[in-house]
Amino acid sequence: MSHVRAHRAQWIAMLAKLTSPMEAAQAAQAFNAYLPMLQDYPDAAFTHASLDFVASECRHGVPTYGDVRKHLGAWWKRNRPEVPELQAPAPKLPSLRTPEEAAEAHRTMVRATAELKALGDRHNAAFLKASGHQPLKAHYMTRAQLTEAYKRAGLKGPEVPA
Repeated sequence: MSHVRAHRAQWIAMLAKLTSPMEAAQAAQAFNAYLPMLQDYPDAAFTHASLDFVASECRHGVPTYGDVRKHLGAWWKRNRPEVPELQAPAPKLPSLRTPEEAAEAHRTMVRATAELKALGDRHNAAFLKASGHQPLKAHYMTRAQLTEAYKRAGLKGPEVPA
């Protein structure tokens, strides 16, 4: 058994003795099941002070895992060492563009956009030629044609103000 596991096992055995003095061996055996689930707490949380706090909060005999976790968590939240805040280095800001550089960037973007559009147009034209499809064209009906189409379909057409 490693030193860390022995330390925690000793802490849990003492908790069993403090909370169930008449059945300490049985309680310690049951409490050993809690140890793997308390691994997220550092070794510094398993002290005599935390043991005293957890045992004194467990007033109703053998504490459940939830009781142990709740009370150990409360003790650790109040007693964990304070971690000093590290100062982050100031980010290096990029140098600002001159008006000439901004104009050149704009021209480059306009040129690239035009090239991409032309490439897309050429690709679409090649696809249409290879597939034999024709681009869709919008078709419109006059008001009279639309009214006639509604009549042939047996539908009442939309009301049109005179």
